[in-house]
Formats: sequence, C-alpha cells, structure tokens
Amino acid sequence: MVHNARILIEYKKLIGICACLRQMDLSIDRCRWTSWSELQRYYETRTEENKVIEFFLHQSEKLGIAPVDHKIYPNVFIRQRYILRLLRRKHFISVQEFETLIFLLATFKRLIKLNDPDASEVELLRIKVASFIDDVLIPGMKRNDIRIVWKIEHYLQNENIETVPFGKIVNERW
Repeated sequence: MVHNARILIEYKKLIGICACLRQMDLSIDRCRWTSWSELQRYYETRTEENKVIEFFLHQSEKLGIAPVDHKIYPNVFIRQRYILRLLRRKHFISVQEFETLIFLLATFKRLIKLNDPDASEVELLRIKVASFIDDVLIPGMKRNDIRIVWKIEHYLQNENIETVPFGKIVNERW
C-alpha cells in the first residue's frame, strides 16, 4: 500500500523478505568456495524463497514500480526510526527503498539463471543486499525477530551451527 511516497509492508512480510535477503547474502558468500551450479541447484528446490521473491516482484508490478538501483544512505537517525516504527507498529519504506529492493530481487533472479555470471556482479549484489538489510530492514524489526533472521539456513552452512529453516519463518510469520 502506498502512502505519502512510502510503502507500507506488513511486519510479517518484512521478516520474510529480510530472512530471504539474509539467506541470499550468506549463500552467495559461501558459493565462493564451490561452483555456481551447486548454488543454482540449491535454489531450484527452494519454493518458500521463490514465493517471497515472486510476491514482492508481483507487488511492484501492481504498484507500477520498476526496479531501480538507488544508493541507499544509512539513516543517521536509525535509532529514532526504529523507535518510531515500533511505536506506530507500521513499517514503511520509501518508494526509492522499495525500488532498490525490487532491483536486488530481480538481479538475483536473473543471475541465478545464468550458468556463468560475472563474479564481480555477484559480489556487488551480495554487498548491496547486506547493506540494504542493515540500513533499511533491520531498523524496523524487533530484536527477537532479528536474532531469528540472523540464524537463517543457507547454502553450504556449517552443520555445527543451529539454524532456522526458512520454511519455518514463512509458515509461522508469513
């Protein structure tokens, strides 16, 4: 829903997209030590992640918002932004932030289909995803949900670390 050049995102969808982007960031990072085709196979079976990505891409089409790569500057008032969002219980992002989110999702969707993508483009995407999570999404989330998102399962994860399955986040919080 668009309101005064801001887009309202339901809190549970905010958690879902943050978990999806976090998994994307970690998986791309781990892919440095394996072949790209293994990461492609991993994402071929990930139906919940595809559901979240397609939901946001569909919403952008409904709103007539195209993917644009904006430079998102960290808000110097992140703590105030966090407190205001929690008090209002409404989670808005700017249209520019939403355009950037759609750009990140569309770029990942395009790259994961390529057999041999440019490594620098993949790494640049990973950096942008990590920055977007930290600068835009995390300030609007509760601490407990941030902890859950930080434990998201991902490609080539350490088997000794306790992770949270993406399906659990989507099924419980979506």
